[in-house]
Amino acid sequence: MSVKTPWAILFCRFQDATRTHLPIKAFHDLFTISGRGRQNIVDYFHDNSHGHLDLDNNTLFGWIDLPMRSVDYTGSGANFQGRVDFVSRVRQAARAAGVPLQDYYNVYISTDPAVDTYGLTTGVVMTLRGSDTSPTIIAHEMGHGFGLAHSRAEGVAGDYADQHDIMSAWSGPLGPVHTFRHPSIQPAGPGQSVAGPALSAANMLAKGWFDLPRLLEIEDCGFRDRIVLRPHLRTDLPGWLAVRIARRYIIEFRVDEGWDAGIPQACVRVLTIEGGASRVASPAPGSYTLLAGAAFAPDRTSTYPHLIRVAVASIDAAAREARIDVSLDCVDPPRPDLPPLPFPTPVLPHDVPLRWPRVEPSWPTPYPWELANLQAGCDEVIAAADTADDVVRRARERMAWQRVRDAADAALAKLDASCTPPEPRKREQE
Repeated sequence: MSVKTPWAILFCRFQDATRTHLPIKAFHDLFTISGRGRQNIVDYFHDNSHGHLDLDNNTLFGWIDLPMRSVDYTGSGANFQGRVDFVSRVRQAARAAGVPLQDYYNVYISTDPAVDTYGLTTGVVMTLRGSDTSPTIIAHEMGHGFGLAHSRAEGVAGDYADQHDIMSAWSGPLGPVHTFRHPSIQPAGPGQSVAGPALSAANMLAKGWFDLPRLLEIEDCGFRDRIVLRPHLRTDLPGWLAVRIARRYIIEFRVDEGWDAGIPQACVRVLTIEGGASRVASPAPGSYTLLAGAAFAPDRTSTYPHLIRVAVASIDAAAREARIDVSLDCVDPPRPDLPPLPFPTPVLPHDVPLRWPRVEPSWPTPYPWELANLQAGCDEVIAAADTADDVVRRARERMAWQRVRDAADAALAKLDASCTPPEPRKREQE
């Protein structure tokens, strides 16, 4: 099911603009449905969300005159608040110019002259010229507008480390992302327009954009099978588009076509979602892809003790198929020692019922050791609560009986006092 997420494309000029900017109509094919089918921005987010995002109603507005000079701009990477304030000022100017911002999901701000390039959840700021008008950078910054974070790679410090993911554009520790020349829409001029790569399956899953019926979830301990994967954006082909193992490792298949036309070769990749962002795993030092014959087997940890292995049996790029062998073995970790109760546990009669019945967890617990630990913890809590309840109950009973006895003793004493017969008078002697 698609969600309407139209953007208002705002063309803004500072008071010191040169007035020699490109005509707005040059950007219609890039941002609106007039360029649909030619790998424009509408196509990109439709394809990379499995049709979840609908940008068909993108609209261009301009020129919007800003009440400031470009030299008055104070935002930067070091001055985040300055960037936030600028987006707010542009929104105010757009409303004053009659732009119905309430009808749009977000705003894309293109300025003349150029001052900055960045994306926030409240708006994207770009320039009119140069490589910043390429679909690669536009899609990256609009990705931030949709709430996506920079992608990362295992063993690499910092962001922009996944060359196969748009959220690492433009260049990072491992080099630039894999792009391709964009032949159809070139408002920036020849040689400037590049597009791709696609969005990773992990980022799509993190945002809820992945078509879940096309995701194979492997959670059964002892699973062993060969799986046929399709390229993760090819919803037109039958079969699985990705695999998720034990709710952690995401396996995707990428082919050098479409939005991935710039990647070196067809490959299988393993990803995780860390802090809401995509992180590509490293099957071997310095490698972030799996080719035919390669395997991925992460080390066990105390927090993730399962034995997982993913081996690529074959890759057929022409048939758009990758055959992978997956195995999952669940290993029970040693149960941690529980702290002692703060008071001794009394021996209760067998006929004393529990105050609280045993509560079975209502959320999914896919692994036996997790369920066992959870149940053991529940049992300890129930036992402690029952013990405390019994101690309190017995104390209250003793106090109540003591009060009854005290009241009874007082009543008997009062009764004894009132019922004592008078001493007989001595008879007077006659």
